[in-house]
Amino acid sequence: MGRKKRDLSHLLPFCYYCDKTFENEIILHQHQKARHFTCEKCQKKFSTADLIKSHLHQSHNENLQKVPNSLSDRSSIELKIFGMQGVPRPFIEERQKSKAKEYWDKIISEKNQKLKKEQKLKEKEQKKKQKAQKQTVEVEEKVQEQEKKAEENFDMTGFSFGFGLDLNAGQENKKDNFKPSNIFGFE
Repeated sequence: MGRKKRDLSHLLPFCYYCDKTFENEIILHQHQKARHFTCEKCQKKFSTADLIKSHLHQSHNENLQKVPNSLSDRSSIELKIFGMQGVPRPFIEERQKSKAKEYWDKIISEKNQKLKKEQKLKEKEQKKKQKAQKQTVEVEEKVQEQEKKAEENFDMTGFSFGFGLDLNAGQENKKDNFKPSNIFGFE
């Protein structure tokens, strides 16, 4: 069993325009070209917003107002972003903090869930032990009751073992009635 893979998504490159995370910056460049810097008229792909803006102006006589397929608060063409280059530093730091917080909240939540499960299991085991102890006490009480009833109902008067001994006969004077020959059936 190996180590658990850590979630390092807060350190991975991300697209400033749509906030999508990528494994490496090469894939991020491909994403930005295909998703945000592709001319809708001729399907040409560009690496920055400046290049697509100048292309639209020169080739199609259009002005680009905002980056296509971007979040509303991040659609500015004024920023010169290529991959992770040009992304405002405070924005990167804020993203790292928020993603790190999400990660640690998730870890703490998982630990709490694990502790709750363990606590429930302990409570179940305790209940089982208490139930078993209660049943043991009940069984012992029933056995004692039955033994008492058996003692009360068992009468030894007139009972002999077949050796000529009468258990009640020896009550007056035990030594006088006992003879070794009585044990073996001799008179």
